[in-house]
Amino acid sequence: MKTTPDAPDRNNYPRSAAEPRPDNRPCYIDPCCPSCGAPLVLLDLLKSPETPEDEIWYDEFICPQCRDGIHLDWPESEFKKVFEAEE
Repeated sequence: MKTTPDAPDRNNYPRSAAEPRPDNRPCYIDPCCPSCGAPLVLLDLLKSPETPEDEIWYDEFICPQCRDGIHLDWPESEFKKVFEAEE
């Protein structure tokens, strides 16, 4: 995970997909698109800016320029659990 000087404090990281991220920015992944460098945005808000807060998945980000797929804001340990369960 790439961290930035203004990254949120790890002690305050969200613990679920339904928990908002500080400033609607990813906490566990690089906040910028790996392809073009644009800041990632919440998928639900890009699709529909009027989405009610209780209907937003706060772990799903997308590049507004590339729109190359969803970037999940999960801790690396959670990805490992998913892949281990598939084996």
